[in-house]
Amino acid sequence: MTDSVSGGASSGECNIGMAFKEGHVGLVSAIKWFMGDIANGDTTYLQDKLIFQGSMDNTTYTDIFKVDLNVHEGWNYQTWEAGSYQKYKYYRFHGDAPNICIMNELKFTGIETIDDTNPTYSCDVKVIV
Repeated sequence: MTDSVSGGASSGECNIGMAFKEGHVGLVSAIKWFMGDIANGDTTYLQDKLIFQGSMDNTTYTDIFKVDLNVHEGWNYQTWEAGSYQKYKYYRFHGDAPNICIMNELKFTGIETIDDTNPTYSCDVKVIV
């Protein structure tokens, strides 16, 4: 798994995300993110502009959810029930306005799995002594 940040606090566009290794995806059951100081507690600048997205190819992204007015300083959460976990190779928070991606910390909960739907899967075994 790798992480990435592009853009910047004051740029007009930013991305904060992660990618899983080749042939793997992340089944995400929860994400939480820590928002730092929100000027005067006014979250309207975030509404519908900070978007959590997923992609299989790192080119075409699907909106998973948009941050709404319930976002606040401190920890914010989004969870999914079993059977509706998100399944992508790439995840990111995307913002298209200045100061949108100012987050202190992100935490993903879920599992990394092989992206294969066959009932059996062959893999090389490595024994380390």
